[in-house]
Amino acid sequence: MESKSKDETLAQDLIGIALKGGAKDAVMISTEKIIVDPRARLKCMVPPCSLSGICKFCPPYGFSPQQTRRRVNKYKNAIFFCVEVESKIIACPEVGDAVREYKADKKGRLLIVGAYQLLVFQIVALIEKRAKKLGYKPAGYVAAACKELLCFLHDDCPVVAARKPCRHPDIARPAMEASGMDVFKMAAGVGWDIYPIGRSLHPEDVPRGILLGLILID
Repeated sequence: MESKSKDETLAQDLIGIALKGGAKDAVMISTEKIIVDPRARLKCMVPPCSLSGICKFCPPYGFSPQQTRRRVNKYKNAIFFCVEVESKIIACPEVGDAVREYKADKKGRLLIVGAYQLLVFQIVALIEKRAKKLGYKPAGYVAAACKELLCFLHDDCPVVAARKPCRHPDIARPAMEASGMDVFKMAAGVGWDIYPIGRSLHPEDVPRGILLGLILID
């Protein structure tokens, strides 16, 4: 019987962690499949996101598309995973308004979305921990701004506001979109259904929502 290659064994190991951690699906992809497009990052800036300029990983801070591409080119593979979120939770005008106004909606849906986003952070952290134990130097990307999730009880990001150390360096990671990755094309490329979630969207407009995470593996 033909033995598994090193990459196949690694993929099985890390994908298993993603699935046990709560991911709906996970795959190992070549970094050649990672699409970096400056237009993806511009979506954070025009019109400006509520986190733009106040989070260390959000524009104009964080990784530019050029920096992201140089970083990606140093790696061979990546673990790409998705977390599924019910449309009745993530696809509704109340959540869109709450995000823009930076406050919770009356039904608490935004808090639930935040819990799913934190799950992506956790899965990334778990995979990074395992990859480091195996001797790799992983680099993770998440699905939301770390300021709104990890420092929501604080008025500012210490890195941006005072050039002080990050409060959560062990888990804070850049978002894929804010780094210039075209997550829609990448998700479609591995066969996942992905739908744009906008302010005017209603639950009946889409069957589900997904949040994506990525970990570069050298």
